[in-house]
Amino acid sequence: MTYVWDVSNQGQFDYTRVNQNRLPLTHQLDIRIDKKYFFKNWNLNVFLDIQNVYGFAAQEQDILTVQRDANGQALIDPNSGFPPRYQTKFLENTTGTVLPTIGIIIEY
Repeated sequence: MTYVWDVSNQGQFDYTRVNQNRLPLTHQLDIRIDKKYFFKNWNLNVFLDIQNVYGFAAQEQDILTVQRDANGQALIDPNSGFPPRYQTKFLENTTGTVLPTIGIIIEY
């Protein structure tokens, strides 16, 4: 229904299908190396942290979007009947970036 998308800029969930599908399992390896130096009145902590070391690309829920023409106008589905509906498509949504971090912590 076009009016739902026009108001919220997203589709409407079908709550009768909750928990019918599952995403694949995800996993990642995080590594952190710390070195702490002790001085008379303060401490210095230097670290290297790497998240998702082997770059596993996890699949997340696909993104539902409306198909648009060359002018950016949403396309109406010709087979939708009444009320009219937009033509929609799913965009694949994955994540899995290796994230290195170098840091210094000073405690006094």
